[in-house]
Amino acid sequence: MLAGQLMPRNMIAANVVIFELLDVAVSSGGSKIPNSGSKRWISTTPSERGFLRDARLVHLMKIGAKRLILNFEYQQHSYFATIGFSGIFETKYFEELQVNSSHLTAILSEANIPPSASPLEIIENIGGHDKDSDPDYNGHDAKLLFDLYPKIKVFRSANGIVADFWQAYFIICLEETIATGSWISQNLFESLTTMSELDSTRIPYSVLCRSIFDHDQSSLFLAMYRCIEALYSYTATISLMASLGIKSNWKTVSKQLELDLKWHPREDAALQGLFKKVGRKEIDDISSAIFVEAEPKDTYVARVARAVYDLRNKTVHYRPVHQEADIQDIDWGKLCSAMSCVILDVYNESL
Repeated sequence: MLAGQLMPRNMIAANVVIFELLDVAVSSGGSKIPNSGSKRWISTTPSERGFLRDARLVHLMKIGAKRLILNFEYQQHSYFATIGFSGIFETKYFEELQVNSSHLTAILSEANIPPSASPLEIIENIGGHDKDSDPDYNGHDAKLLFDLYPKIKVFRSANGIVADFWQAYFIICLEETIATGSWISQNLFESLTTMSELDSTRIPYSVLCRSIFDHDQSSLFLAMYRCIEALYSYTATISLMASLGIKSNWKTVSKQLELDLKWHPREDAALQGLFKKVGRKEIDDISSAIFVEAEPKDTYVARVARAVYDLRNKTVHYRPVHQEADIQDIDWGKLCSAMSCVILDVYNESL
């Protein structure tokens, strides 16, 4: 979800959103907070309120029902908030911050998520305290609300404003997969981490982000295939632009070629051309993962490229002739590791 907020955040309205969601969570469970609908807010200090008021939500991504990433911009820095992630996070790109009441209020009001606590826990933490019944009320302590939600973390970019939030999301998602013990191996994790450092104009990180959480391992293969599609589109378009002396954004040119002339690189031929630039080990790994015969040598690379293309079609399109057993027998981890190396080889070749 893209956000277009340019005006300062209304702090009163933000708190209303949060406490209304808490009231609804309790009532939907068959209970009721005694002071439902009364004036309540999260207590903040003057020094913290700058973020709550002025941090601009740039984008929000939901991953399943319980995980979210939010991207804010504030004082020439990108901030990333994670909700429902494990919290184990080690990277040179971001600095973890202590979540304060201002962060929490901005995050909860923008995320618009229900609490994970039970109605009884919600009533125990926030029930009975409000401005209407207590003249000395100065807001709820942030910790009382923090404990009602899935784990919330806040990180600040080490290098100012991040150019592509999808690339940042990919780094965050990768760390989560390795921390939670997903099917992704350490070897594949390291290859994907290297991929996370590539130019985002040539790598569709938005496609990769959700695929690495999918229990269906073929999803990551398809996401990587999309990366290869982007690379051969880039390679073909850049070559054409150089021949014609065109100076423009390659994506703009590629888009117009397809719109105006219905031209785009032929997938099977383009894939074979790219695979000729790839190291032999990667070709052999793909071959063994999807059971391509290694002989004869003169057509080996072309047959591996064709096998990848056919597998993509089998995975995406159902046909009676496609045998499900063949797909289930594939070593997806090995295939994805090899595909990530293919992407790196082709990317470096195109520099």
